[in-house]
Amino acid sequence: QSSVISGQLMRKLGLESKLNKRMQGVAQGVGKANILGLVEHCPAQLGHVEFLLYFLVLDVPHDMIIMGIDQMRRFKCVIDLEHDKLIFGGKDGVEVSFLPPEPQWVNARNQAASDNCAIS
Repeated sequence: QSSVISGQLMRKLGLESKLNKRMQGVAQGVGKANILGLVEHCPAQLGHVEFLLYFLVLDVPHDMIIMGIDQMRRFKCVIDLEHDKLIFGGKDGVEVSFLPPEPQWVNARNQAASDNCAIS
């Protein structure tokens, strides 16, 4: 449910000065990662609007950023799956298109479908 960014990406974006290290710990769920802290007041351009977001910083070995339900609730977002958009501020708010899927995930999904992969 929490918005997260990898420590590696945080450093690439030059956000170390915004890191609050008092929020350290361990994130557990499907996997497990150390929490390095919380990046606060992070400016992010989504569509044509700039938002100040916050992210838990995870110690993982790759670039990653995920906007969680915490931020979506904060900005009263609506997820429009029919039009692949996230709408900030409710149904008449600011629309932001989803990013296109990464080619490797599309290829993996197509490969799984051709292998008669089934979930039961």
